Amino acid sequence: LFGLGGRRQVAVLVLALVLPVAIVAPSRLRREAEIAREDPASARTSNWASAAKIIREMPVLGCGGGGFAAEHERVRARGENDARHAHQGYLEAAAEHGVAMLPLLAALLAALASSAWPMVGLGGMSRRGLPSDPSSPLLHAMAACVLGAALIDFGWSDPAWALPAAVIVGACFAARADAS
Repeated sequence: LFGLGGRRQVAVLVLALVLPVAIVAPSRLRREAEIAREDPASARTSNWASAAKIIREMPVLGCGGGGFAAEHERVRARGENDARHAHQGYLEAAAEHGVAMLPLLAALLAALASSAWPMVGLGGMSRRGLPSDPSSPLLHAMAACVLGAALIDFGWSDPAWALPAAVIVGACFAARADAS
């Protein structure tokens, strides 16, 4: 966005607004019957409650990688949705691998925020007030989206989602190392 002219900048912004709608709308239409049967927000909160039960029962080692599905079946209340994932990456990680995952994930978030901090102030900026590497703010914004998405979904367990996410987060750290 920094080096784009007026029309191109507007085109990128319009694309940024239209693309999410174009991605979400077909999914919403495809899942209309499921949504009518069960509100997605209440389904997620019941999944989160199940994850919390699993964490309370198995705080040290968790139920094992991929074990949320079986444990959810055991701890969920009658009539609640049958879910294979907690639909909250941080809770699912703690349920499957123990609460020690939470400080590790917090350390990852802190390290990422620390690598982005110079862009907030004057560090990492050129004389014109633009980031010295225009891709760095974009990478950090993408990483924030990836890690923020884990608050409402479970993409980490899907390699098609997790691998690009890991590359984005790794690229943030590499960009910071190059800037140092």
